[in-house]
Amino acid sequence: MVLAQAHLLNERSDYIAELARQIESWLLDNPFQQGINWTSALEVAFRALSWMWIWHLCGGSLPEDLRQRFLVSLYQHGLYLEYNLSVYFSPNTHLQGEALALTALGRAFPDWPRAEHWRKTGTTIMLDLMQTQVRADGTQFEQSSFYHLYALDMFLFGAILMDSTESYREGLRRMADYVAALMGPAGVLPLIGDDDGGRLFHAFGPPGQFGRATLATTAAFLQRRDLPFGAADSMVQAVWWLGPEACRDSSPVPRRASTQLFSDAGMVILAEGEAHVTVDCGPFGTGSGGHSHSDTLSLTVSLGEEELLIDAGTFAYSDPAWRDRFRGSAAHNTVRIAGRDQAVPVNAFRWHEKPEVRIQQWDAASRLIEASCAYGGFRHTRRVRLRRDVIFIIDKIEGPPGEWLLEQFWHPAAAAQDSSGVLRLGHRSRLIWSKGSVEYCEEGGEHGWRSRGFGSREPATVLCLKRTETLPVVLAAALELRPSAEPSRLEWTATKQLEYWRGSEREIVD
Repeated sequence: MVLAQAHLLNERSDYIAELARQIESWLLDNPFQQGINWTSALEVAFRALSWMWIWHLCGGSLPEDLRQRFLVSLYQHGLYLEYNLSVYFSPNTHLQGEALALTALGRAFPDWPRAEHWRKTGTTIMLDLMQTQVRADGTQFEQSSFYHLYALDMFLFGAILMDSTESYREGLRRMADYVAALMGPAGVLPLIGDDDGGRLFHAFGPPGQFGRATLATTAAFLQRRDLPFGAADSMVQAVWWLGPEACRDSSPVPRRASTQLFSDAGMVILAEGEAHVTVDCGPFGTGSGGHSHSDTLSLTVSLGEEELLIDAGTFAYSDPAWRDRFRGSAAHNTVRIAGRDQAVPVNAFRWHEKPEVRIQQWDAASRLIEASCAYGGFRHTRRVRLRRDVIFIIDKIEGPPGEWLLEQFWHPAAAAQDSSGVLRLGHRSRLIWSKGSVEYCEEGGEHGWRSRGFGSREPATVLCLKRTETLPVVLAAALELRPSAEPSRLEWTATKQLEYWRGSEREIVD
């Protein structure tokens, strides 16, 4: 598709020649329903969408003898999809992408024999999936920020192609609001849960910034100027989908981040000034939880455009060791008990014995959330409060008799130096903790890694606080976003907060 876009903009004959060469090669090597490229209906769907873009942008410039064979193969793609929809396997984004391709084929080629049937079938499925995949709070049911964005793009493109209902468009609004809330002032999507590197359109650039183009497209389509995006973000996707006229008046109005709870996902956003905190207080995804990570009660933190605490990402699906490293509890800013994850990994896309997760206290006015995660006979309760320039984190771990290994992991975005119970984050922040010896603070090794996008990894700092003792145990930490002149202030504050867990009726002290 990129070659087709380049030809449209530059009218260079070598782009068409290369495009024709690649299509000819593919048709020769992949006869209908033969070979690996006819084994996944979703792949067939995305190839069909790509080919429709080629036809739309420069089909008339392709060699005449290729055009007919190209269209015959595209018709065969539609036939394949009609009879191989993923209603029995991955009936989520797989089925969604296939339904979208059928809808597009029916609209793009209305004179084809099966066109009307494909359009109606695809439209019906898309309308139904908006009801079954998207929950009341606007979140997608797989509990993955990247897959949520992926689904929003498909639902959005579907709305452009079909006669969508008001309920369907309302679903788009709610989904876009969730993306905007996750991205915060930095405009970067935290990669919570799986990231497979895929994208419906223009799969280039940092994955964390994909949300900007999606919000720009949503803003233009729904006339939502309150969604945050930059002036150049419309050029990535919205202009191609809607045309330049539709994007001309879509300049964003500044939007202030707000503290809110997305109750179905259990995702909490704490915001004050430049500070933006996400706290994952939700369960694993429905069914097998295949795209979920063992990240319950983990948090990410940014201050303006500076990332402070991050989610490590995904990196790989097919390498079992790396798959488990990146989706395990140790890859997230949470607690690991007795060396085990919050659920038992069965294979690359299945968790067994998923934890019981419950929000116990939520106070938006005080920017406070308390939630618990119970698994394997243990219960981890975390209380997070954003108060002025400090984030307080109190962990209480309960469980059966005996001594148990407890590990608290912290993943800063930038290299940090720890000394005397202080971890320095970024340019102006620091983390202070009350208990636990520093087991290691390193890059690389077992858990010091970050994946900014599927298939890539890089060493990144990880701090592990470790202790072995009988339960219950309380761990206190405080992340000061703008350090004060008195280094003892935070330590004193964290100590005061411990009184809450000891049964004190007193309010938490500033």
